[in-house]
Amino acid sequence: MTAICKSLRKRLAIAWKQGSIPTGVGLTFCAGVLFCVATTAIVWNWEIERQNENVQQQADAIAIAVQREIENDLNSIWSLGQFYSVSGALDRPSFQQFAREIFARHASIHSLAWIPRVSQSDRRAYEATVQKQGKPTFEILERTPEGLWTPAKARTEYFPMVYVESQGTPEWVVGFDFGSVASGRNAVQTATERGDLVATEAIASNPTGSISILMPVYDPQHKNPILAGMPNRGSLGREKWVQGFVLGGVRVKEAIETALSQIDVRGLNVCLWDATAAPGEGFVAVYHSRGQQAIADSTKRVFSPKQSQPTSSQSQCQQAIQRANDGLSLAGLRRLEIGGRQWSLLAMPTAEVRPLHWPMRLWTVLGGSLVGTCLPIATLLIYLSRNTEVQKLLPKLSQSNHELSKAYSEITLLNHMSDLLQACLTVEEAYTVLGTLAKPLFPEHSGGVFAISASKNIVEAVATWGEPLTSELLFAPDECLALRRGQPYWVKDTAHSLLCQHLHGDRLPGEYVCIPMVAHGEILGVFYLGSPTAGKLSDAKHRLAVMVARQIATALANLRLRERLQNQSIRDPLTNLYNRRYMEESLEREIRRAKRHKHPIGIIMLDVDRFKQFNDTYGHDAGDVVLRELGSFLQKHIRGSDIVCRYGGEEFTLILPEAPLDVVSHRAQQLRDGIKQLDLHYDRQPIGPITLSLGVASFPENGTSAIAVLQAADAALYQAKNQGRDRAIVASSENVTP
Repeated sequence: MTAICKSLRKRLAIAWKQGSIPTGVGLTFCAGVLFCVATTAIVWNWEIERQNENVQQQADAIAIAVQREIENDLNSIWSLGQFYSVSGALDRPSFQQFAREIFARHASIHSLAWIPRVSQSDRRAYEATVQKQGKPTFEILERTPEGLWTPAKARTEYFPMVYVESQGTPEWVVGFDFGSVASGRNAVQTATERGDLVATEAIASNPTGSISILMPVYDPQHKNPILAGMPNRGSLGREKWVQGFVLGGVRVKEAIETALSQIDVRGLNVCLWDATAAPGEGFVAVYHSRGQQAIADSTKRVFSPKQSQPTSSQSQCQQAIQRANDGLSLAGLRRLEIGGRQWSLLAMPTAEVRPLHWPMRLWTVLGGSLVGTCLPIATLLIYLSRNTEVQKLLPKLSQSNHELSKAYSEITLLNHMSDLLQACLTVEEAYTVLGTLAKPLFPEHSGGVFAISASKNIVEAVATWGEPLTSELLFAPDECLALRRGQPYWVKDTAHSLLCQHLHGDRLPGEYVCIPMVAHGEILGVFYLGSPTAGKLSDAKHRLAVMVARQIATALANLRLRERLQNQSIRDPLTNLYNRRYMEESLEREIRRAKRHKHPIGIIMLDVDRFKQFNDTYGHDAGDVVLRELGSFLQKHIRGSDIVCRYGGEEFTLILPEAPLDVVSHRAQQLRDGIKQLDLHYDRQPIGPITLSLGVASFPENGTSAIAVLQAADAALYQAKNQGRDRAIVASSENVTP
C-alpha cells in the first residue's frame, strides 16, 4: 500500500511539473464558468419570461375584474332604461325609488338623471310643466366657457336634466342641457344609432375622474327598435321613438378600488385611461398597490406640468400612454370595451419585483461557477419539466376559461333578470318582460313560462321564446308530469320515454324539461324548455333552467303577495269596494288636482233606507246580500274615473272628478231610480226592492276642503232622510265651509 501511494505521488509531481494538471483544472474551471454563464443567462431569461407571464395573468385577472365591476354599474343603468322603455311608467317618485336601490348596490354610481327629449317648439311649455311639478325656478341651461350658467341658446332639440338623484352632495345641475356640449351631442347621436347605452367623455357638469353613461328610453309602444327586431336604418329609423335618456355618473376611482379589492394585485400598479379620447383629453386613473388606493382625474390634471414631483407610478403610466399612442406594444396592456369606447389598462410591476440589476447578475454567475455545472443542468431539467407540464395543462386551462366566461355571462344575465323583475310593480308587468329576459339565457332552445290560474284548473303560457314552441299554450295541470310529481321532469329522448300530454303531437322536441315553479310552498306554474335535437340540453343548462325557474317563481310570488296585501289594505271585504281610508286619501288627491286644473268634483253620499228594520226582518245575512248587490250595482253604473267606496255600515260615498253639480245631481237621480229595479233574493226568496236617500255636494261650491265637501254632502243626506227618504237632495251653497 505504501509503495502504491509513493508511485502515485511521483506521477502527480511529474504531471504538475509538466503543466498538465493546472491546464486541466483551468480548462475545467473555464468550461464550468462558461457553462454556468450560459445556464445563468437561460435561467435569467426564463425568470423574465415567468415574471412576464405572471404579469400577463394578473393583467387578465385585473382586466376581467375591472370590466366586470364597471359592467355591473352599466347593467344597472341599462336595466333602468330598459324598464322604462318596456313599462313607460316614468315619474319622479319611481325614479327616486329606483335610484336609491341602485345607489345601495353600486357605490361607484354617484348620480342618476332623467333627460327628456324636448323640441324647440315645446321648450316653454315643458319648462312650465316642470315648474308646476315642484321646480318653480326650472329652466333649460347651458354653461359658458367662463363657467357661468345661462339660459340655453336656441336649438332644434334640448336634452335637459330633470330628475337628478345623487349620492351625497349633488354634482349635476337640474336643467343643464346635455346636448349643449359636443361630447353630449356625440353621445346622444351614438346612443340613438346603436340603440344601446354608451359611455361619454367628461361633460361640463361632471365631477372630475368620472364618466357619464347614456341609455336611450323608447316609446313603450315600440320599445327598443333593436330588441323589437326592426331593421337597422341608422338614427333616422329610430330617433323618432326616443323619449329621452337615462344618464348615470360613474366614478372611476371607486369602481377600480372595488374591483381590485377582490383580487391579489400585490407588486403591481395599475393604470387605466380612455384610449378613445383625443390626446390630453378623457380621464386617467392610477392605482397604487401598496396603499390600495386609486387617483382618478382628467389627463391634463394628473399629468399637469405644475406637479413638480410626480410619483413613479404616474410617470410610468404617462410613458405607457405615450408609447401606446405611438403604437408600441406593452407587457400587461389590455383593451376594454366599455359602452362603445375603448379603454386601455396597463399592469405595471413595482420596483420590488423588477428584474435584478446587471452587477447582481455577475455575482450570480461567479457564485454559480464555484458551485459547478450540476446546478444549472438540474435547473434546466426542472425548467423543461415544468414547461412540459404547463403545455399539457394549457388545453385544460383554455377549456376552464371558456366555461368560466360562459358561467360569468349567465350569472350577469341572471342578475339582470333579478334586477328587472324586482323593478316590476305588478305580475302582469313581469309577464311582459319574462320572454325577453329568458331568451338570451337559452338562445338555442325554445321555451315558455306557464302560470296556473287562480281556479287551479288551467295552465296558460304567459311568456314564450324561440321557434317552434313544442308545447300547447293552454292545458290542464294534470297533463304535465312535472306538476303531477312536484319535481323537474327531464326527457332526454322523446322517442323512447313517457311524455307530457301538453306537447304538440305533430312537432315533438328531441329533448325537453319541465320544471315546477315553487315559492312559499305553492306551485305557481311550470318552466318549459325544449330542444329540437336530443343531447343539446346539457347538465349545465338543466341546472341553469332550475335556477331561472326558482328565481321567476320567487319574483312572481312576491309580486302576488304585495298585490294581495295592498288590495286588503284599501278594499272592503264584504262589498269589494274601496274603504273609507282609501276614499279620504283619493279625495284629498283629487281636490289638489282640481285646484291646479280649475275643475269641479262631485260628491254623492247615499244610505239604504230603513236598513236596520230590514236587518231585523230578514236577518244580518240578508243585509250582507243587500250591501254586496248594492256595491255591484254602483260599480256597474259609474265611469272609469269615478271612485265608489263603503263609507261605513250601509252608507256609501261616490267621488266624481270633473263633474259639475247639475251632472252629479242627475247621476244621483239615476242611481235612486235604478236601485228600485234591483231584484234581490235571499235563500231563494225575494226580499223586496230597496230605496236610497242621497246627498249631493260639489267642490268648490260647497267647500274648498275634503272635510267641508263631505260635511255638506252628509248634511244633504240627513235632510233627505228627514224629508221622507227615497230622494236626492243637493247641498245648499249658502253656507260654504272653507
